[in-house]
Amino acid sequence: MAMFFKITGKIDLFIQTVLKYIALAMFIILMVIVALNVLNRLIPVTSFHWLDEIVELCFAAMTFYGTAAVWIKKGHYSAGNWVERLIQNRIAAGLFRIFIEIVSLVFFCILLRYSFNLTVNTREVTAVFQIPRSAVYSCMPISAGIMVLYSLSFFIDEIVKLIATPGIKEASG
Repeated sequence: MAMFFKITGKIDLFIQTVLKYIALAMFIILMVIVALNVLNRLIPVTSFHWLDEIVELCFAAMTFYGTAAVWIKKGHYSAGNWVERLIQNRIAAGLFRIFIEIVSLVFFCILLRYSFNLTVNTREVTAVFQIPRSAVYSCMPISAGIMVLYSLSFFIDEIVKLIATPGIKEASG
C-alpha cells in the first residue's frame, strides 16, 4: 500500500507541475505577444493578422489548466470557506464540506461531458494557421477530467475525515 501512495504522490506532483508550467508558459507567451503588438503599433513593421488565434489558444489553455492547478491545491475561494466557520458542530461542518464536494463534482462532471462533446464534434479550423478548433477546445475536457478526479479524491477524504471525527461513532451507535 505504501508503494501505491508513493506512485500516486509522484503522479500528483507531476500533474501539478505540468499544469503550473503550462499556465505560466501561456501567460508568458501572451505577455510577449502583447508587447510585440504594442511595439508594432509604435513602429509598424508587419501585420499581426494571426494574433487572435494565438491569443485565443493561450487564454483558453491558461484559464483552464490554471484553474485545474489551483483546484488541486484547493486554492479557489468557496462560499463554503466562510459558511463553514459559522457551523459550530464538527459533524455538521463535515457534512457541509461533503455537500460542497458533491456540488463541485457534479459541476465538473457536467463541464467534462459538454466540453468533451464540443471538442469531439467541432470540425472548424482557425483561419490563418488552420489549427483545428478541437485542439483549442481540448484544454476544457482535459482540465475538467483532472478536476473530476481530484474532486472524487477530496470527496473521499472528507468522508474519511467525517468518519474519524470524535463523537460520530457515539452518535450513530
